[in-house]
Amino acid sequence: MSSSPYPVSFFTNLFSGLRLPALLVGQNSKVLTLNEAAADLFIMPSEEVVGQRWAGLDANATLKRWRTLLNGLQIGNSHAYDTELETGRDYLRPVSVTISKITDANTLITLRDLIIPELRRGERRMLERESGIGSWTYHRVDRSITASATCRALLGLPEGNLAGESIGELLQDKMATEDFLRLAEIASALLKSPGQQSAEFVVESSSQTHLLAFTCESVGNEFNVNHLFGTVRKSEVTNPKGEIGQDKFAELAAFSLQRAKDLIFWTRPDGSVRYANSAVERVLGYSPQEVSTLLVRDFAPRFTEEAKASFWEELRTEKYLELDYEIVNKQGDTIVITSVVNYIRFGKEEFACSISRDITAKRQEEKRQRLIEFTVDQTEEMIIWGKPDGSIYSVNQAFTDQTGYTSADAKKILTSDLYDTSNPAQQVSWEELRSTKVIVRETLLRRKENDGLPVRMKINYLNYEGEELACIYLYDISTEVEKERLLRLSKVALDTAVDCILWLDEDLQIQYANETLRKVLPERLVKNIIGLPLAKVLPTVDLNLIAPGGTQDFTLQKADGSEIQMNLTVAQLKHDGHNYFVLTARDFSIHAQEREELESAYTEIEFMRDRLRDENLTLRQENDTKYNVNNIITVSKKYQKILTQVGQVADVNTTVLITGETGTGKELLARAVHQLSAREDFPLIKVNCAALPESLIESELFGHEKGAFTGAINRKKGRFEMADRGTIFLDEIGELPLDLQSKLLRVLQEDEFTRVGGEETIKVDVRLIAATNRDLQQMVREGKFREDLYYRLNVFPIHNLPLRDRPDDIPVLIEYFTQKYAKRQGKTIRKIGSAGIKRLQNYSFPGNIRELENIIERSVVLCQSDTLSIEFIRPRKAVASGGEVFLSFEEMQRKYIIDALKMTGGRITGPQGAGVLLDLNDRTLLSKIRKLKIEKKEYLV
Repeated sequence: MSSSPYPVSFFTNLFSGLRLPALLVGQNSKVLTLNEAAADLFIMPSEEVVGQRWAGLDANATLKRWRTLLNGLQIGNSHAYDTELETGRDYLRPVSVTISKITDANTLITLRDLIIPELRRGERRMLERESGIGSWTYHRVDRSITASATCRALLGLPEGNLAGESIGELLQDKMATEDFLRLAEIASALLKSPGQQSAEFVVESSSQTHLLAFTCESVGNEFNVNHLFGTVRKSEVTNPKGEIGQDKFAELAAFSLQRAKDLIFWTRPDGSVRYANSAVERVLGYSPQEVSTLLVRDFAPRFTEEAKASFWEELRTEKYLELDYEIVNKQGDTIVITSVVNYIRFGKEEFACSISRDITAKRQEEKRQRLIEFTVDQTEEMIIWGKPDGSIYSVNQAFTDQTGYTSADAKKILTSDLYDTSNPAQQVSWEELRSTKVIVRETLLRRKENDGLPVRMKINYLNYEGEELACIYLYDISTEVEKERLLRLSKVALDTAVDCILWLDEDLQIQYANETLRKVLPERLVKNIIGLPLAKVLPTVDLNLIAPGGTQDFTLQKADGSEIQMNLTVAQLKHDGHNYFVLTARDFSIHAQEREELESAYTEIEFMRDRLRDENLTLRQENDTKYNVNNIITVSKKYQKILTQVGQVADVNTTVLITGETGTGKELLARAVHQLSAREDFPLIKVNCAALPESLIESELFGHEKGAFTGAINRKKGRFEMADRGTIFLDEIGELPLDLQSKLLRVLQEDEFTRVGGEETIKVDVRLIAATNRDLQQMVREGKFREDLYYRLNVFPIHNLPLRDRPDDIPVLIEYFTQKYAKRQGKTIRKIGSAGIKRLQNYSFPGNIRELENIIERSVVLCQSDTLSIEFIRPRKAVASGGEVFLSFEEMQRKYIIDALKMTGGRITGPQGAGVLLDLNDRTLLSKIRKLKIEKKEYLV
């Protein structure tokens, strides 16, 4: 046997750096050298081991067995077995031995202690058993999962290694779908990049349900993640004091809170979150650690500092609140929740215990339902929901608007009452509806006023929550019916026309020929005329002249062989993107006669048109020359209220009664109502009832027929007929005779009348505005005015203010009238004397604006400079009459002195004072002022 090529010192140096216990054995199994780790395992110094036989150290070996083992090994091969070593303390130590033959003379022995790994496995089992924490690992290479006994018990898994797919299927059966998807999402994220996550899930087995806390961590290199490991334990639920709950009922309650689908969280007055269950974490997308650091305003933006203070103030008072509000999850999505909040005081701490539910989908569904209902009510189509017994379940808004029935009315009638069922072709049976699901008919809809509306009826079969319903859509086809009628009329007009009419397409092929042309053409052409080229039907026509505006003469050979000379004109028509030529051919022989008749008719039409234009122009000139809405000039706040009334009533057809003194501008208000209304493009007809003779009022209002009375040589339209679609203004309505009041009432109620001497009932659409300066109520009491007519007129009363009640307008009106009459008289007036304005402001104006206008006109006539000096002569006071109460002498004195003081601007003495105006001594006037207790505020404005 050859010796070792390496000295023993070589192996000594080699072993010194190994942590694995190693020995070098020579011939006869003697130990040549060993490292320090091997000496520690033998618990004796190295020098005591060197020189001993291996068979003496191995308690289960003999020299014979050792030699047999060595003889069976080849150089480079090894053999392993478990045995026990005899240590320096006289006890046996279990080890695993590996023998490797390195040369013919030397053998390498490595040892592995079996005590420490077994102790460690025991320690892990003991720790899992005592702590209740299980462990698991996942190897990505072979996709196997290793789970400890505690982990298997908690998850309810079988023994042995499990493939990832198998454990996934097992866990999917034991977990809620949303929890399983969340667990899979965590695992997927960790397999993408190294990291750590934790979460809580509910796992159900055949015997019990656990809320388990999972931890998971992934490791790998710079290229990929290759290993997952983690722990599983029962979730620790703490009581409000922060201690782990030991009582079973407390544990059950805590478990229930975590398991609940509702969002449950406790918050403090400072806005911090004391507790949140797993539903909160799931909905908000935060981990338990993140939730514990949140403030309420982090996920509920509405709870600002101000809102939070208000919330807690109300909660402390009410102890219980119900709220709907929005929260925002970690991804920024908005979620609507409904919450029940209870006030809890635990020791010195206050809590708001909120139990909330996600109602985002419900709100969206409610919004969708409201949108559907709104759309159904806003649609133009009428909709009826009918039952099999013929009764009406519901109708939409369009049905009530277009038929006049209310929803309550509709529920009292049958669907068969709404349309004609006598025609078998229009009858509908439920058997047919159940079979076909959709039925379409055209019928005449009966509205509440018994008038018929042509409709297309589409009936859909519905089964809503087990109840059969017919959803009936009614489409108004009156326009279509009218179009069809017009088309038929147009065809009749074309076919009965004297002219021959042809329609050609762009290729000059005939698309239509009227009956007039067909009657003169040979039968062989008439039979298939549609689609024939024009050249074949009218060969003498020059096709080059078939262009818009073209005209030519040609000869047409009739069916009997005779010929007639025709004049052809061409027009162009565009329809649906195609061009058509319209050819009109006329016989020369009748052309002159027809032309003469047309010219005669045209002359008559021109005459009537000019006459109507003149009449309309006269009326419009009467309306526009003197008045305009802008002529209502005011800065008075009191008068603004009257103008507001004008604006309110203008756009409706309500009858208006304008009252007020003479000269206040009642007609201006009437014209303003008309010009602000939708009738402004039609005439405003004025009738002054006081200016017309009583015998002519009826004829003037309603017109007369020829020969109705002496002097009625022609038929005449009345003012009501001339005002059709416009407005009629009856000024001084109080002067209308009693016998005409009843006729006027009929026009107002029925919108119809008959002319004097006529029998035809004339319908008109007229808006009435009446005005008077008389007390109509007093006239009703005196029997001078019909009470029913008064109430019919007094629908919207407007009382026009006298000028004395709007003194703020006097300077503005003075300026307006000054410029108006200065322009007429060719004068330039730049200033108006302030003294004159003050005198007019202190004047009562019994004639109102008309009197003021006359004063200014007279002053402009007399003005000889660019400054207007108002020439005002105060009229004498009229003696009271007509039942008015007389003032006492002292009262009359007092009033007269106040008027004088107003006219002098409050000046009492001096040449411009009230004493001169009253022809009184200054001292006497002062004495009377003190005696009559006249105060400055009564005459200084």
